[in-house]
Amino acid sequence: MNGHKTLLTVREARDLLGPDLFGRDLVYKIARKHGIRAGRRLLIPLRVVQEIKEGHIKEL
Repeated sequence: MNGHKTLLTVREARDLLGPDLFGRDLVYKIARKHGIRAGRRLLIPLRVVQEIKEGHIKEL
């Protein structure tokens, strides 16, 4: 394993996106639409977070 995370929790994704710009509810919405459910957990692929930051995903 290379030590890099490819799946992020909602909290980790929000920290990367900027908590001032992305509220908890919005990040959960992103997780429900673009994420992966593992049991009760919602995980967001790092690729999705990067695409949002780069402006490739506009419709959240």
